[in-house]
Amino acid sequence: MNRVHHSLFVAAALCAIPAMASANALEESFKNGSVSGHVGIYGQQTNYDDAATPDEGFSNGNASISYETAPLHGLSLGMGAWATTRLSEKNDGNYDALIAQDAIIHEAFIRYTREGVVGITAGRHAADLEWLGDYIEGATATVDAIENLGLTFVWAKRQAVVGVDEVSDKFSLLSDNDALTGAGLNKETSGLFVFDAKYTPITWLEINPYYYHAPDAFRAPGLKLTATFEPMEGLTATTMGQYVRSSVDSNLGGQDGNVAWIEQGVAFNIFSATAGYISVDDKGAGFIASFGDQTPFAEGNNTLSDDARTFYLGAGVEIAGVSLGALYGQTRYFDGIDKTKEKELDLSVGYEIIPNLTFGISYADVKNDKSGNDNYNIVSAGIEYGF
Repeated sequence: MNRVHHSLFVAAALCAIPAMASANALEESFKNGSVSGHVGIYGQQTNYDDAATPDEGFSNGNASISYETAPLHGLSLGMGAWATTRLSEKNDGNYDALIAQDAIIHEAFIRYTREGVVGITAGRHAADLEWLGDYIEGATATVDAIENLGLTFVWAKRQAVVGVDEVSDKFSLLSDNDALTGAGLNKETSGLFVFDAKYTPITWLEINPYYYHAPDAFRAPGLKLTATFEPMEGLTATTMGQYVRSSVDSNLGGQDGNVAWIEQGVAFNIFSATAGYISVDDKGAGFIASFGDQTPFAEGNNTLSDDARTFYLGAGVEIAGVSLGALYGQTRYFDGIDKTKEKELDLSVGYEIIPNLTFGISYADVKNDKSGNDNYNIVSAGIEYGF
């Protein structure tokens, strides 16, 4: 939707609800609506190993507010806005590139819900799928009418990233994605279509087939299996494996690709540990990796690069309201000339000061066989109150 179409859509939705309800019922729907949001402060500093490259960083204040009417005949309206203001900046800090917009309407939708049967959301709303994240402009339908089976259908025309460390300048057409335009897709497509199914035939196994398709661009079928066992009280073991193949349409110059991913996790009381391995085709992951951040790392610059082989180990603990996390991994990948190795160490601390008020700090150290800006560490911290 462009701005005109989006405005017409919201106006039509506003006109549709009154036609279905009395004035008193409509007033109650708006009066009993729910409000949520946050206020926070965030900052980050990047330190480069290359002495010729100056360190950089920035800090900002950020806030969001969202409102959704109470359901009326299953229908509700929602709107949300996000704002960011620059507090400081060091050596340019890449702020304008990362925070491209000071304010953005990241949610504007109409929703229909029939509990235990179907839910449909159309407009701007959050997406949280295996390979599609952030915020989209389109439609999402979830079907829960069949026991042990959940179906999700998504059509996304545009997408935007909205967060404390990055805000897109607008909701951009998915066909404007750098990977697609670089491969020769220089026209507007009808968007991205996603089918995602989660089936639990037995309590410990979830079968998750999915299919992504952008007409005139690519198609990507995939399968994810997750097995969860509790051999004793307090101990949970989770095994995950998935494979996805991205096939490019013949009219594009991009390459087909695939990703295989296995992970083993163990949680015992307050402790957790994980180990994983990601393998990418020698031609790359394909376009499937273009619509969200799927890597387990804070940076993960080359986890989905051509011919990448990544292993990682992680551990965590939660005690007295404090959560500690650590993740280490190595990636061997093809940089266009030769095989290259990149190592990353991620550390994080989170603390809930009082209910709804949280503080977090993270550290990521990236070491690459290549010299220059590929070797750096980044420290970020933020405090946020959610309501």
